[in-house]
Amino acid sequence: MIKRQKPLAIGLSAQAILSAPGRGKLLLAIIPLVLILLLPGFWAFPARAISVWTRQAPIPTGNSLESVDLVSASEGWASGSSGTILHTTDGGATWTQQDSGTTTTLYEIRFLDALHGWAVGGNTGLYTTDGGQTWQAGSGLVGSLYAVDFVDLNRGWAVGNGGGIFHTTDGGRNWSLQTSPTTSNLVDVDFVDNNNGWAVGGNGTILRTRDGGAKWSVQPSGTTAWLNGVSFVDANEGWTAGGNVLLHTTDSGATWQSQSVP
Repeated sequence: MIKRQKPLAIGLSAQAILSAPGRGKLLLAIIPLVLILLLPGFWAFPARAISVWTRQAPIPTGNSLESVDLVSASEGWASGSSGTILHTTDGGATWTQQDSGTTTTLYEIRFLDALHGWAVGGNTGLYTTDGGQTWQAGSGLVGSLYAVDFVDLNRGWAVGNGGGIFHTTDGGRNWSLQTSPTTSNLVDVDFVDNNNGWAVGGNGTILRTRDGGAKWSVQPSGTTAWLNGVSFVDANEGWTAGGNVLLHTTDSGATWQSQSVP
């Protein structure tokens, strides 16, 4: 025989509850529920299974993703926190995780073709020559790196914390520090050929080089907003953007014009 526990004693009479404003309706609503709970067979039902949710494709990771780059309509890579690198060969329908060999956040990933790619993050610059099956760490990089760009399989640039600018001529195996005219963080870099490039970042910073980074100069942006991205279509025309600011140039950045943002 199952011993039923005593109900909790409540220091109010039913009459007192019913006499309180609105309490009568509340009691009448509760009574049927109490009667159901007191039925002898109610607690005999088996416990209901707890639903379990699982993360599905296309992102098989719980880490934050910072960058994505595709070399075709079907193949691409994404990178993010905890050294995450993901790879897809079906346009993102499914992704597989690659072993980066690091746990640092990888803020940007770039590929020139299906085999050659680079990823940068905190004190880290990785390169692959086999589509990400293996990743190797380059040497000579210092500080947090936020962006990387290559013009061919050998020559590339990476930018980051404190105005750091690094250059490689051997595909990312070795990097050397270039002289930067700013201490503002640089968060994006874009080169259109071996010589002409731009880097942007905090406090409206825009840097320009005409000789592959041997010399960098500051260009007037007319803003103090963080500029998070820069892209040029040739050596003359390009855009940079950040916050609610969008700037356009047709003279290599000598002057920048603000464009309206919806």
